Amino acid sequence: MPCTYWGIGGTDPEVYRRAQEEGRLGELPVNDSPAFAPVVQPTLDTGVSTLVTAAMAWLTKGEPSAV
Repeated sequence: MPCTYWGIGGTDPEVYRRAQEEGRLGELPVNDSPAFAPVVQPTLDTGVSTLVTAAMAWLTKGEPSAV
């Protein structure tokens, strides 16, 4: 069965920037970490919008977008 994995960033931009400057990007918690806590907004809106757009594209199967 076909599947898709969606990776949507949820790290606070300032936290990411600091970690990048300090060469510690590998230390940022990712989705399988118990320390993973994405910034709720805009992560939630971005994720929902992305998945709804994908679902509508699949459900309309080439018809003009209803979104």
